[in-house]
Amino acid sequence: MSYTLLSLLLFTAATLILTAATVSTSPAPAPPPTLLSIAATKDNFDEVSALLQAGSDPNALTSDGESVLHLVCIWGGPKKVALLLAAGADPNARATKHKTSLDMTPLSWCSYAGYTKTIAEFLQDERTNVNLIVKQEDGKCITAMDIAIKIGAERGEDTREMLKAAGGAKYEELQFWPSDKLAKLLPPSGCPA
Repeated sequence: MSYTLLSLLLFTAATLILTAATVSTSPAPAPPPTLLSIAATKDNFDEVSALLQAGSDPNALTSDGESVLHLVCIWGGPKKVALLLAAGADPNARATKHKTSLDMTPLSWCSYAGYTKTIAEFLQDERTNVNLIVKQEDGKCITAMDIAIKIGAERGEDTREMLKAAGGAKYEELQFWPSDKLAKLLPPSGCPA
């Protein structure tokens, strides 16, 4: 067992013990971070692999409602994305940041960052829906394609081409889709008319 993995195990055990020892009438505290969610934020492919092999849930959520795939997309890492997808992580998971109502998918986060190699991993997974509509903090609804256009030629040209080749569309283009197809793309909180 690596030193890093051992230290993460000890940290999590200590957090669980302290959480269990706290008696309060306030709402239950947020769950401690999982070892996998911590490893996802580091540049350590082997650790993520070992945790998945040990049975860690690839769809575990943080207390902010982010999946492990969201975390990997924040920190980059196409190899980790491929590993998580192969382990059953949901490529269409929506972050549910409770305070901000931010409703994003891992693909939309990678589009913001312009991580083309990571986006390519999502596009190779047949479960990835490139046209899921996500909601920004301001309540505006957009798609990964809208994000790629927004970030412009600086980081988005390759992303736009990749999404277009995979059938990606802008939010305004989706408005002309049949309502039953469109309804499957909307975030749970809906979009303003």
